[in-house]
Amino acid sequence: MTTIAERQQIKEMLNYPPYASTVVEKQHMKAVLMYGIRKDLKYVWERLKEGTRRFLDMLCAYGAKRGFVYITGKSLAKLCQINERTVNRWIRVLIKSGHIVRVYRRAERSNGKGQPLFLFAHHPYFEHWTHFLKINEVDKERMEKGYFAKRRFG
Repeated sequence: MTTIAERQQIKEMLNYPPYASTVVEKQHMKAVLMYGIRKDLKYVWERLKEGTRRFLDMLCAYGAKRGFVYITGKSLAKLCQINERTVNRWIRVLIKSGHIVRVYRRAERSNGKGQPLFLFAHHPYFEHWTHFLKINEVDKERMEKGYFAKRRFG
């Protein structure tokens, strides 16, 4: 099921007080988010290219403050100097593994989907955002078991 966030909801989300406001708090929250991803990746983390690691690190850094990220894959790819397909592939993997949930912003010129907004499932604000955006169908089993336990890499 696709969830679409309205412009007013996004403005309220941006005005919500940040969970991590100091540099130390942001680093701690980023480490918590990264730990969950690295724990699921196990030995795959060591084989990832530097750009992919940088992308995952940057995604968690952006999400540490309020528990969500609203940057496009194209922008992330440019910042991390990796291919946009790599960004999209790893976002799909993170969604399947239950680390992030994708919500679309309302398109400005039409009544359809706009750019994606990613909520971090292991952030303390996650429950608040799911209630605020009325997201009911979050697969909690997938988040508990982990996607990488079933999938073979290499």
